[in-house]
Amino acid sequence: MNFCPRCGKKDIVGDFCKACHAEMIGGIIEFKEIKIKICPLCMSYSFKNKQTKFDDIAVVIRKIAKESMKEKITADITPMLPEIEYRPGKKYQFEIEIALSNKEKYYIPAEIEMEVCKKCSKMGTKYFEGVLQLRNSSKEVMDFIRKEVGTQRSRGIFITDEKEVKDGVDIFITSQRYLQNLGQKLQNTFGGMLKINPRLFSRNRQTSKDVHRVNVYFELLGYKRGDVVKHENNLIKISATGKQIAGYNIVTGKSTAFSSKDKVKTFDVKKAEVVKVYPDVEVMDPETYQPLRIENKKKVVQGEIINIIIDEGKAYIV
Repeated sequence: MNFCPRCGKKDIVGDFCKACHAEMIGGIIEFKEIKIKICPLCMSYSFKNKQTKFDDIAVVIRKIAKESMKEKITADITPMLPEIEYRPGKKYQFEIEIALSNKEKYYIPAEIEMEVCKKCSKMGTKYFEGVLQLRNSSKEVMDFIRKEVGTQRSRGIFITDEKEVKDGVDIFITSQRYLQNLGQKLQNTFGGMLKINPRLFSRNRQTSKDVHRVNVYFELLGYKRGDVVKHENNLIKISATGKQIAGYNIVTGKSTAFSSKDKVKTFDVKKAEVVKVYPDVEVMDPETYQPLRIENKKKVVQGEIINIIIDEGKAYIV
C-alpha cells in the first residue's frame, strides 16, 4: 500500500500525496492551475480563449502544462490520465508528472471538463443567421449544398432546418457570411439567378442593437454557364447567368444578352467524329451514323472527336 512519507496519507499515486506535492513543488516549480475544457463534438480544446482542434489529448496536456509553468525548466511531462469518455458533462481530475530526473519527480493536479463549445452549441438548435431560398432545384444541387456545409462543422456552421415551400426549399444556416459565399459558389458551379438581401430580424434587448438576417435567393434556370441555348432562333453559348443572361452567338461569334425570364430551348451536347473537312466539315451523327454538315465554321482535323449540338437536323460545334 502506497502512503505519503510526509503526512502519512494512504492510497496515493506517486511518492507524495497531492497536498504535499503542491506544497513542496511551490518552492521549486511555480505553475498556474491547469483546467482544460474539451468539446467532445468537434474534438477541440479551449486555451487562452482560443478553440483548437486536436488528435492526441496527451500532447495537448503536455503543451498546456509547459506553458502554465512560470519558469522554463527541462523536464519530462507525463499526464497520468484515467480512461476518458468524450461526452458532455464528464469531468476528470488527474495528475501530471513533472520529472526533473529519474529521482526527482513532482505531481501537478489538473482537471479535464467535457463542455460543448460555442460553435457546436448551435448544432441541434433552431439558431440561424440566414436562409438559402432554393428554387427549381435538383438532387445534384442539394447534395452539393449538404456536402459543402458539412465541411464547415469545425467552424460552427450547420444547417439547422429545412422547410419545403412552393417550387423549392428554404434552408436555414448558422452563418450569414458563409451563406453569401455559398450562394456565389452555387451560381459559379450551376449558373442561375442569385439575389442577396439582408433584412431586419429583431432587436437585441441587452445591447439595443438591431439583429439582421440574410436571405439568399438562388434559382436554377435549367441551364448554366457553358451550355448552349436557343433564344429567338439564335444559338447562344452562355458565359454568365443572373437577371440578364450573357453569351455569344455560336454562328456569328457576336456577344449578346437576354432576360433570364425569357423562354429558351436547351440542348444535350453530343460527341461526334469528324469524317470530312473539305469542302465542308462533316461529322458522323452518333445516333443515325449518317454524315452531318457543320453549320458554323471551326478549325478541326479529320478523325477528331468534337462536341456538337443538333438543332432541326443541323449540327453545330460548341
